[in-house]
Amino acid sequence: MILEVERTGDPALAEAVPVEPQFFAEEKVALDGLPPAAKYVRPQEPVAVATDGEQIQPAFSFASAVEDLDGPMRGTIIPGEVQFFRIPAQYGQQVRAAIALGEFEVPDGMGLTPQARLYSPLRDDVYLVVPPSASGEATGISTKAAPKTTLQVNQASPIHFRNREDGGTEARTSFLAGDYYLQLAVVPSDYSARACSRCPTCSTSMRWASPPRGRS
Repeated sequence: MILEVERTGDPALAEAVPVEPQFFAEEKVALDGLPPAAKYVRPQEPVAVATDGEQIQPAFSFASAVEDLDGPMRGTIIPGEVQFFRIPAQYGQQVRAAIALGEFEVPDGMGLTPQARLYSPLRDDVYLVVPPSASGEATGISTKAAPKTTLQVNQASPIHFRNREDGGTEARTSFLAGDYYLQLAVVPSDYSARACSRCPTCSTSMRWASPPRGRS
């Protein structure tokens, strides 16, 4: 295979731009002895919310995504930013996390919406559920922002190869082991320059399910 990458456009050529070419090659898999596909979503208990954690620097692309830590993490996010986190997950594991906003003030006349999405190693949307509900969403979860707001991010099914063809609707997006990506954003209701100049910086804390990395 020969891969050629060409850069065009306005940004200064001396400016670094994260690039992550990916190539997937699949071998024929013997299905004998593999765990069965998940047909239904099993309700989960919410992940405990962290009150503190290791300070992290945000990352704004798949290629530079922050890798999950063995313990809680904390950081900041400005409304309008989109941050990325990388979670290595193996077969039988299930990505689960709790994200909490700290104290902040929402400017008068503005709405803020925290949003979280999960992407597979193929960059496809992964179904999420919010405990204790067993109803899945493929386009992420969101809620109205307020101090101490919490988002529960739960992969709808453990990762099993058989989910690809035999799993229920929510499970079919969780069939491949590898790097999963959590995308976190706080979306303002108004993107005008005047409105964005009034946007607060929000502190965040994040805790993955225990054991680390969603191991089941």
